[in-house]
This record gives sequence, structure tokens and C-alpha cells, in this order.
Amino acid sequence: MLKLLTSLRFGPYFMTQFLGAFNDNVYKNALIILVTYSLAAKAGLNTDTIVNLSAGLFILPYFLFSSFAGQVADKMEKSRYIRIIKITEFLFMCLGALAFITGNLVLLLVILFCMGAQSSFFGPVKYGILPQQLSKQELVNGNSLVEMGTFLAILLGTITGGLMISLDHGANWVAGAVIVLAIMGWIASTKIPDAPAVDPDLELNYNLLSESVKIIRQIYQYRFVFWAIIGISWFWFYGAVLLAQFPAYTKNYLHANEQVVTLLLSIFSLGIGLGSIFCGYYARQSIRRSLAMLPVGALGLTLFGLCVSWLTPAASGSGLMDIKDFIAHSENLRILAVLALLSFCGGLFIVPLYTFIQHYAPQNYRSRVVAGNNILNALFMVCAAGFAIVFLNNGGTIPRLFAFLAGINMIVCIGCYVFISRFKTIQQLNEAVRVQS
Repeated sequence: MLKLLTSLRFGPYFMTQFLGAFNDNVYKNALIILVTYSLAAKAGLNTDTIVNLSAGLFILPYFLFSSFAGQVADKMEKSRYIRIIKITEFLFMCLGALAFITGNLVLLLVILFCMGAQSSFFGPVKYGILPQQLSKQELVNGNSLVEMGTFLAILLGTITGGLMISLDHGANWVAGAVIVLAIMGWIASTKIPDAPAVDPDLELNYNLLSESVKIIRQIYQYRFVFWAIIGISWFWFYGAVLLAQFPAYTKNYLHANEQVVTLLLSIFSLGIGLGSIFCGYYARQSIRRSLAMLPVGALGLTLFGLCVSWLTPAASGSGLMDIKDFIAHSENLRILAVLALLSFCGGLFIVPLYTFIQHYAPQNYRSRVVAGNNILNALFMVCAAGFAIVFLNNGGTIPRLFAFLAGINMIVCIGCYVFISRFKTIQQLNEAVRVQS
């Protein structure tokens, strides 16, 4: 598996997407911590609302722009397309740096939306290029490395952003870091080998709404690809709600400071990365074998989600604990362990589904299928932000929110079992649609 990282057809692409995810999370985590512990109070705003609004603002562009991004990714040579995206990232990060230095909350949120827009254009090519650069036998391992790299980048970006913003003149450190990372990402993108356009004669549809509807309808022809995308979208709904609550959960329920927020986010990211790698090793390059991990991952998301809710301590007191004080309490260590297991199961759940849609999507339409996936992912995550705001503003608590999500996830467990049991039917139906197309 690791040989792929040193190959020209995968290594530069891996570093490009890694640095992009790393940069996103330096910015996002620094912003969330700044809002939770400082800016929201200064502006007289509700912290929970602003944090969930921030999550929604980053995801909304995926819903708005993914349909057009998928068209462009299928029409253009992909390495050139990626380089254009990375230049755009650099320009946005220059404005983001200015927002941090001035402490302008509105500008910080605007740039967060712009980052989401840039990422929404990268999404279709991020997954669409893999089947062009890797063989079928390498696809599971490639996806495992991408998911591991993404969440390792989230881990490192989360830690870096959290630590930097906590320093004296932390906003200046964050401002410099996001610009440097954007430059490094562009340099890595210049080494990506050419990936020819799969549909160079495609006429672009600039009507974002109609194209989005068209893409979803066409994906629905590949019925089991569509349901795999629904599974991925649910995972991001679940994960988006959890991650958005971590700052307030840490402050109000665990009674801990910004360092512990970073610790929780880091453990969650590391767990998904390890789960992704484990899935790749277990699958041994077999898509069917990787799918066997689906019900295991889904069941873990339910069981360990309930455990996080149940294990939330009832401790109270003045002041906020740092990491040293936090890990000195055994009940807090149990929460960290359960959170790690929950995220590990998330890795088992997500890798097989991404591999499945890449393999069974038609070659000349693959980036648009990934775009359709991003549209539905974004819709689910925007709904997640709205759902969390409504739940918490109507008497709900964060531990109850975690338990509620884990309970709903039982339906996903049943769906995964049905999905796996009909694998041969999946192959037959998708081959029939390919022939009709």
C-alpha cells in the first residue's frame, strides 16, 4: 500500500489533497476556538448558533457549486484543473490572513464560505482522478490512503490551528501559516501527471439548480451507487453534528479549555484515519471484502455514539481544565477511548462506500457522480447544522443530541446489511445500466 505514496502517479496528488485539507482545518479550528472562547462573547452572540452556522457556511458551497464543478472536472485535463484550484486557494488565504489579523468576524465567515467553494470544486476531481491513475486492484488501497491522509491532515490541522490561536499574537501565526500552506499545496500540484479529460466535448450547463437535479436523476439510474452515496451523506451528517458540538461540549460539559477541544478533534480524526487504513489492509484489494466492513462500522457508530452520551460526566466547578488536569480523571479517559472507537468505526464505514461508487460509476461520468455525491453530502451537512441549532434551542442538550443520532443510526445498520446481502444483484444491475447507456 505504501508504495503508492512514492509513485509519481499518486504521491504528488496525495500531498496536494493532504495540504489542502490541512490548511482548511488550521483555518477552521482556529476560527471555531476564537469564536467559542472570545469573538462570540465580544459580539454578544450565541456561541452554539455561531459555531453551527460556521459549519453550515463551509458546507453550503458544496450544495451550490458541486454540479458545475463536476462538469468542469470531466471536461478539463485534471492536473491543470487542480493547479487552478490551488491558485484560488492562495488568493482566499491571503484574505483569510487579513481577517484573522483584524479580528473581523464577518470577514472570517465570508472567507470560510469561500474556502468551502474552493473545496467544492476540488471534490469531484479529488476522487474522479483516482480511477484514471490507479488500477482496479489499487483502488481500495488508494482510497484508504486518501481517507487516512485526509483525516491525518484534519488531525494535524486541528492541532496546529488550536495551538497557534492559543499563542500570544496567535491570529498572526495562523495568518502566516495558511498562506504558506497554500503555496506548498500549489507546488505539490505542479508535479501531478496529466489526466486526460474524459468528456472534452461536454457543453457546460451554468444553471446550477437544473444541473444538480439532472445529476441526481442520472445517478439514480445506478440505484446501488445512489444508495452508497446516501450512506456516505448520512455519515457526514452524523460527523458534522458531532464535530460542530465539540467546542461547546468541551467547555460546558467537560469543563475544559481550548487544548481539550483540540484533543477531542484530534482523536476523532486519528480514529477515522486508522479505521481507513485497517479497512484497506483487511480488504486486500477486494471491493467485496471491503464492503464486509460496512455493517461493522455502522453498528460501532451506534454503540459508541450512545456510550459518549452516557459517559458524559456530571462534574462541575469553576475554571476550565487543561489537558493535564483533564486526563487525570478516569471518566474523561473513558470518553476519549469511546470517541476513538467511534471514529475508528467511521473509517470502516466510509472507505468501502467511496471505493464502491468510484468503481461502479461510468468512466465518462465519474466526476459528475462524485459531484452528485458532494451535493447530497452538502445537503445532509447543511441540514445537520440546522438540525443541531433547532434541537439545542428547543431544550435539547448536547449529550441527548449524541444519543439521538446514535439511535437513528440503527436504521443505517439495517440498510448496510441489506446492501451487502445483495452484492451480486448490485453488480448485475449496474452492468445492465452500463449497457443501456
